[in-house]
Amino acid sequence: MKPRDALWLLGLVPFLSCLSVVDGLGGQVDQEQIFSVLQGEVGDFSEGSSRVKRADTDSDKADEDTTAVIDDKISSVFHLNNSHLHLMVHWAGKGSSIVFCLARDQEIGENSTSNVYISKDYGTTFLDVSNRFKLENKQLATINKFFHHPINNCYYVFTDILHKHIFVTLDCGETVTTYPTLFSPRHLEFDTKFDGRFLIHDRESEKMELYVTKNFGETFSHAGDFIKAFFWDHREEETVLYVSRMEPSHKLNILSSSSFFERQIDTRVVFTGAAEFEKKEDFLFAVTDNDKKPGDKKFYVAKTNQRFVEAKFPVSLELVNFHVVDVSSDGELMVIVNHGGNQSNLYTSDKVNEYEVEFSLSLPRIMYY
Repeated sequence: MKPRDALWLLGLVPFLSCLSVVDGLGGQVDQEQIFSVLQGEVGDFSEGSSRVKRADTDSDKADEDTTAVIDDKISSVFHLNNSHLHLMVHWAGKGSSIVFCLARDQEIGENSTSNVYISKDYGTTFLDVSNRFKLENKQLATINKFFHHPINNCYYVFTDILHKHIFVTLDCGETVTTYPTLFSPRHLEFDTKFDGRFLIHDRESEKMELYVTKNFGETFSHAGDFIKAFFWDHREEETVLYVSRMEPSHKLNILSSSSFFERQIDTRVVFTGAAEFEKKEDFLFAVTDNDKKPGDKKFYVAKTNQRFVEAKFPVSLELVNFHVVDVSSDGELMVIVNHGGNQSNLYTSDKVNEYEVEFSLSLPRIMYY
């Protein structure tokens, strides 16, 4: 169904009218991590907490009808006897009975502690395996988070930002390898096409460093400083990395590399002088300030490996902010443009190629604040 289809637009009206505040492009969307995070006061989790067994079945019916696996007869309660106020729980996924549970302080400080538990029976019982996460000096680590590979069920990376360590397991915690780092492992994402490679972005450091490993964390190479965001481009033969780098002018330069910036010859300057940048599906979007009209902005669109083209909107109003709502399967774009104050309109693309990008008005007065 195309964006111009009246029913399709009608179905979007409730959604568009209830969107939260959007100030410009959405930027980087973190790799999806599906887990439960519970926070509260001491005792909140001591009574009434249940663990529900996940069904391991290929039945389409079971996938669609979750009531088939949520049953009082297979629910259980397990007391961790732990006073930490932050719990992070993750089931390894279909075909596995492994459940990880991380208990830690809500705020990580010098005196913080943590416990890592593992269940091999869908959460019926848990075993404290914190002693598998030790620093080089044999002291217990303070685990603040763990990251799960989107495809490989037993591939986890646990991070200790306090002591700058990562802990990698490829067998659901049976063996854990410890690696010290020279940076704080704040955020991690996996390359889904190459198991050994993942990125770590120290978002909270002054230099916002980005690092890449291709041997499961054993060694890292430096991919860049002052990286505001990065984006994956998974192609048939390779993975290309896009980064938006903050320059001294406070503008963004957009770079790409098929070698993750290990070789200069593979680095390409994609766009310069951007105020905002986003990659969505196979499209790149950049916003710049309009030097001729203060307060006004310009919106540029490109397909990967093609040139950027300034988008044309059929209005004489100011173009203040842009939000890319969707990229359809056939390459049509939906963009909300704020024209100042509460005036925002929804536009859909009529023409998108390496020479022209044109939009037409589809739905006026979108209240997306």
